[in-house]
Amino acid sequence: MPKITRGQFVKEFKDGIDASDEKAQQLSGALEGKTKKMVAVKTMLARADKNGDGKIEGEAELKALFREIDKLDRDGSYGSVSDKTPRAIIKALRETQGPAGAPPPPKVEDESALEAANKALYAAEPEGLSGAELGGVRDKIAAKYGADVADQVMRDSLGLKLDKLDESGVDWVQRHLSTKDANIDRYQQALGTHLKGAKLIDSNFDGKIDAKDKIWTKGADGKVDVKNIESALFDRVRIGAAMIGAAESMGAAKHEFALIKDHTFNDKYWTPEGNGTFKLKPGVKPSEAFDDIFKDPKKYKFECATGLVIMQYKAMRDLLGKDDFDRVFPKLRVGPWQTEAGYDKHVKFDGGSTEATPERRGEVRAGDYGYFKNWDVSDDARKRGWQGENVVYLGEVNGERMFFGHPFGIASEKTIVDYLNSERNPGSTRSASYLDVNGRIQDSVLGEDKVQGD
Repeated sequence: MPKITRGQFVKEFKDGIDASDEKAQQLSGALEGKTKKMVAVKTMLARADKNGDGKIEGEAELKALFREIDKLDRDGSYGSVSDKTPRAIIKALRETQGPAGAPPPPKVEDESALEAANKALYAAEPEGLSGAELGGVRDKIAAKYGADVADQVMRDSLGLKLDKLDESGVDWVQRHLSTKDANIDRYQQALGTHLKGAKLIDSNFDGKIDAKDKIWTKGADGKVDVKNIESALFDRVRIGAAMIGAAESMGAAKHEFALIKDHTFNDKYWTPEGNGTFKLKPGVKPSEAFDDIFKDPKKYKFECATGLVIMQYKAMRDLLGKDDFDRVFPKLRVGPWQTEAGYDKHVKFDGGSTEATPERRGEVRAGDYGYFKNWDVSDDARKRGWQGENVVYLGEVNGERMFFGHPFGIASEKTIVDYLNSERNPGSTRSASYLDVNGRIQDSVLGEDKVQGD
């Protein structure tokens, strides 16, 4: 009997399925007399409707519904159904609310490829699916059926096996099957400051990382856990990733360092207010002036505090887009902790000027502002601005805590501390250290993203 694959089901019902009580009754009526088993249609739809909005839409929810239907099937594959009852349910869905007309006939070779992939992956499962094993299975399928078929059947087969992946397997799925999101490395780095060793998986394979996707973690006992990423955590990861991106942009721009008295901004867009602070010229859009800081970096010189303000604005510019940035920051001004109402609304500071405790350091997340104080700075070094360094924490890379600071660029904690220590009074033994103060862009800024795609 011909099979219906999960991929075909998702494609056929891509416009969504009405999961209301009325539609559930219609579906039950359409099934009357066509199955030997009692089908709890309402329960099945409710389980698949993950967000409870009365509609099953999106790849994740459609796959969840297919999973419910597949529980009534006995063909041995999670990726297809062939028994009478599940096929009758799908037929009833078409009759009551699905797209008109019969679905395209299944491609026999695709079904064979799916079976081959399932068989190979099941054989590898006991020890955990590694990247090498996944790559090997995919290559064998591609050699016989082609690369596109291989990628699709690997997605279909892996949809219910994400908890079987080892760490290298997660990395392989990230790189070869799932996200095309350019921010994936930044997301991953930011997530690591919230959950050490956690991995993001584009579990619905829609080409982007969002709150519908999953987090892979491995406990001290070796047990793997795959769970949905919560919206609140994903918001923090997005903001942290935006700050990491801003640090990369600042590093690439290579702005020159200057003391407050020597600050320079492009006079085509900016008017000096004094004390190293600049405001918009009349008629200039905030986004246009701000973007110029990165388009024409040679016309800008500033010290580290201003550099950190620019970084935070840059992250918010990237998160909001041009139109919303212009709306939220209409009176944009930039200087050493000189900002305006929009900034003050969405960036909050706490803590103090004492040395941070280990517990406080453990609370720092990617994108957070901090400060290294040079406790015993020499008089000469103070004149050159080395009494401390304003920084943004970027997470750990190869076991080292990484920060951005101007003019260091992206550098390790050791690099920054060692340099500050070289600017102490002769004979000093007190090392520069990280302070208790913390600054963080608030989740509220994401609510300002009104214009999509700008």
